[in-house]
Amino acid sequence: MLNPFTSEVKEIGRSGYQNNKIANPQSLAQETRTNKLALGKIKKILALLMYG
Repeated sequence: MLNPFTSEVKEIGRSGYQNNKIANPQSLAQETRTNKLALGKIKKILALLMYG
């Protein structure tokens, strides 16, 4: 017996995931911000190594 509810949820989940990857500016902004923070930390470490 196939439960229509669970199969529907899987379908929504799958399309939701793809839409999220394609067109979610929120997650894209989050990713960019994380990358910028990581770059900032790397630059600080490099500056310490070079001038410290």
